[in-house]
Amino acid sequence: MPNAKFPLPSEVLHIYRRDQPKQFGTKPRVLIVEDDPSACRLINRYLQEDGYDIEAVDRGEKAWQVILTSPPNLIISDWCMPDISGLILCQRVKANAEHPELSMIYFILVTAYANMTYRVAGLEAGADEFLAKPLDPSELRARVRAGLRLSLVTQSLLRANQQLQAQNKLLESLSLTDALTNALNRRALDQALPQLLNDLGQQEITTLAVLLIDIDHFKNINDTYGHLVGDQILQALVGRLKNHIFPNSFIYRYGGEEFVCVTPNITEKDTIALCQQLLTIVARHKFSVSSHLIPVTVSIGASIAHSGNLVDAKTLLQQADQCLYRAKKAGRNRAILYQGEGQELLSQVYI
Repeated sequence: MPNAKFPLPSEVLHIYRRDQPKQFGTKPRVLIVEDDPSACRLINRYLQEDGYDIEAVDRGEKAWQVILTSPPNLIISDWCMPDISGLILCQRVKANAEHPELSMIYFILVTAYANMTYRVAGLEAGADEFLAKPLDPSELRARVRAGLRLSLVTQSLLRANQQLQAQNKLLESLSLTDALTNALNRRALDQALPQLLNDLGQQEITTLAVLLIDIDHFKNINDTYGHLVGDQILQALVGRLKNHIFPNSFIYRYGGEEFVCVTPNITEKDTIALCQQLLTIVARHKFSVSSHLIPVTVSIGASIAHSGNLVDAKTLLQQADQCLYRAKKAGRNRAILYQGEGQELLSQVYI
């Protein structure tokens, strides 16, 4: 193809310069940090025709304030500055624990030092690129374009990673939530309870109360009104429980019509009061479901882990289950608190 016309390098660069701002959505922001006015004007002039939004400052501290308030896409900084050096500024940008997002900014360090020692120091500070003085206009523009391309890709990857993390958190929350009632599920309880008991052993919390809550005669509700109504009863019950538990309490669906309320740092007196409150708010007002007004009661078995009752999660739940069994056997619609092995189960709560 002897007559074919291949684009000249300048034409290729023109095409890229025209499209690059569109890739960023707005003009790419470039911050120039240079205390020499003539050098600053030269850099500005070299880059202006490429369509960048350029800001220039003559001090490192000024640059730092600009970076904090309006982070640029790319920084071109002289190594030697009157207040803080470009090297120190680079370290602030690239290794800032309070502002980790700044590490995504592409940083070009300009230096008259050709010694490899300085380049190593700059790399260790986090510099992405070096340019030697005197600056070559073509090289400067090419390095800036390459840096902005990399910055764009890095930002895209960061956004994709953030979206992935958000999706993972959502999936994790869904895996720990009961689909029907939106209460935390058995898996969540199996994770949380051992950790809370470990906190108790480390004296990070003082007590841990577990209330095992079971709907009385729930099978009769399903048989009389159908399973759909039974499901709505479960949903409504969780809503009532959540509205009347303590601020530091959590509700878990244990299985079927059984739920667990876990509350750290609660006294025996307050545990009994909580049981009474939950019994009352369930029994005193019928559940309005699918045009039916359905009376519902619950039975509660409770146990408190403390310094005198340091047990594992399985044992604590077994203690609460023993009390729940006693509450059912004693007539339902009541709560019984575990008082220790060999002792009578006391603290029955009636309404």
